[in-house]
Amino acid sequence: MDLAFFPNKGQVASDDQTTRPRRISEGLFVACPVLFSAFVALYSRNYQDRYQVPSSTPQQESTVLAYAPYIRQTNQLFSKNAYSINRTEMLQVAGNWEKADESGILQPLPKVSFEDSIQQGVRGQIIHSKSMLVSALYEDARDLESNGRPNQAAQEVLLGVNLSQGLKYSDFNSVFLSDVEQRRAASFLERNATKLDGQTKQNAKALFAKILGNSRELEALTRESRIQYYDWTSRITQSPISVDQARLTAMLTDRITSNPNSPRALHYTQSSILDSDEDTSPVYLSELRMAWKAEASNKQAAQALVSQL
Repeated sequence: MDLAFFPNKGQVASDDQTTRPRRISEGLFVACPVLFSAFVALYSRNYQDRYQVPSSTPQQESTVLAYAPYIRQTNQLFSKNAYSINRTEMLQVAGNWEKADESGILQPLPKVSFEDSIQQGVRGQIIHSKSMLVSALYEDARDLESNGRPNQAAQEVLLGVNLSQGLKYSDFNSVFLSDVEQRRAASFLERNATKLDGQTKQNAKALFAKILGNSRELEALTRESRIQYYDWTSRITQSPISVDQARLTAMLTDRITSNPNSPRALHYTQSSILDSDEDTSPVYLSELRMAWKAEASNKQAAQALVSQL
């Protein structure tokens, strides 16, 4: 028998030393996916995301729900015939909106957070219904003007201005939209100023003088929007906003609102857009300038109308 067939003790020991590391590495290779999956499952189960999306308060939801009956009336009005609306029904629905605005039942729509948009969802339907009603009043006023009834036409235009004023200071976009509607009304009244009777002129002058003297609501909206912007920045960056950034934003806000039509206000806004990699203020500053510029143009039109009346 050939004794070389049987390995000696040294050869067996050498083979064990060679295969043992290989077996350990193979075991680790098999176990790694299992251990990694267990770690991910355990981490996901115990992870708490610090980013919290703001939610509306019961009071904010009540503000939105208050519009329900008026939206229903408006939808019923336009669902009958969108191309030939009954004037009596239209004036009744618009009058109900106006009374609810004056009594405080209807308030500007709340914006929950900086990234929130009131142009969508239920609040978007409210704004759309109001805009449709205001446009219908203006279109009917134009027909009345063509038929030689300027005083009745002016009364409907003033009713549309009141409806526009109710939702105006919800956010910067609603300020812009309402200012466009009110400038359209001012142009109509200025065109027909010589045809209006004394009472209609007095009503128009009082309403637009009130618009001229109202600056606190846009200032309050600006403060609230800036606070929401600070909160949004802190949530996005997961850290409090720096004092320097807050001071810079406040300074740019003051400079833009002091003269939104100036080239410097446009320069500040464009500069923030160019620096947007490090600064998240372009959206805030752009919307701020848009609203204040529209408000300035609206007050200029209102001043011209009041002077003429």
